[in-house]
Amino acid sequence: MSNNKSNICCISTSEFISTKATISLGISATTFIEIEKLQDLLINRKDDIDDLLKSQPVYAIGIDFLNDSIRPCISCWVVKPLDISILECLEDMFENQFDVIYQISVPFKNNSDLNLSEPSSSRDIADNYISSEGSVYNSVDPKLFQKFTISARLRAKISPPNLEYEIDVYLCKTGKLLSSLLPRMRGCGYYLDSVEVCVSPIPCTPNNTNGLFISKDTPYPQQLNRTVEFSDGRETNIEGQFSGEIGSVPKISVQAKGGVRHATNTKSISNEWVVSYCGCHTTGDSWSHRYVANDNDVFRRTCYVPERHSAKWHIKKNMSGFRIIITQVLRYKIINSFKLFPSKPKLIKCPVIAHVLEITFNKLEDFNANFAKLVRPDEEPYYNENDVNIEISNIQELDGEIIINRSFVPRD
Repeated sequence: MSNNKSNICCISTSEFISTKATISLGISATTFIEIEKLQDLLINRKDDIDDLLKSQPVYAIGIDFLNDSIRPCISCWVVKPLDISILECLEDMFENQFDVIYQISVPFKNNSDLNLSEPSSSRDIADNYISSEGSVYNSVDPKLFQKFTISARLRAKISPPNLEYEIDVYLCKTGKLLSSLLPRMRGCGYYLDSVEVCVSPIPCTPNNTNGLFISKDTPYPQQLNRTVEFSDGRETNIEGQFSGEIGSVPKISVQAKGGVRHATNTKSISNEWVVSYCGCHTTGDSWSHRYVANDNDVFRRTCYVPERHSAKWHIKKNMSGFRIIITQVLRYKIINSFKLFPSKPKLIKCPVIAHVLEITFNKLEDFNANFAKLVRPDEEPYYNENDVNIEISNIQELDGEIIINRSFVPRD
């Protein structure tokens, strides 16, 4: 087990299989390092930020992520759009190392500050099931908490030279939103933002990573095609002029012009969640599930079932094992707690949490026999068996400082 300021790992390792559950700020298990660096910069430059944003409609400033980028950006939560010159000044303040964005939120009455604990995690493997559960606590009252869970069913076999695998993510959920337990909280969450399933090969030597396998079948699922409806409209338009004389020699002049205009209306129909796929013979297969419907309907984002992900690989000699990573990204929606913006924007922590479950098969020799040893059909799958309980109290937003207290409680 290892622990950092915003990163908690629970690790179990054997010669055949290794498992790791990680909970950290950001969108992956590695982004917390960049977040900590940027958080320190924000704290050190807070006075300069306050001076720049004086009289601006900014009530909070902190860290977020832009367009699924793995690099954090600086976010300003505002009550109305922020002038582009202010954003550029903020970027210059940090030597253009980070993008600066603003997010508009609707004012929310009678809220209090949000103080959250870091999550704690537990994981275990039994039968062909793997599960990880984490929690977010309120630092003022630890009895108030929200849990989130990843559970998956794993199937894999090797029929030389082919590897077939299937990851059935049958449970990806959160408990009752922490904000619903504390109606005076400044925000709403945590809710599901995205789910990612990745399967990557492990090379025998780190520098020999080209062409570790060949795909023998179409990975499932593929990227979904949205249903698009077309309606074709046809308009006819004719304009004309007539002139003439009445007499022995009539003189008639006729001019006419016209045209046909086609009008096409397009309607796109999509599911609430969409899946996108990418992959190559070096990095493996990756599926990303994202919510694309109404962003404000957070209560529909507490549970999602990504279901089955599968592929068949022709293994090459320079591949020694493979790794499965399931990432559950959760988000907290910041809401203005003031009717107007305060004189100084509040410095908040990143509102995104990544809960990562990683399973590594360290070797392929005798794979089927070793995998079968993990299967115990006569027993129920078990969860929450962990050598150490982790309790972390994280009090934030105290005059721009972040205070973290840690305690580790061994199991009896």
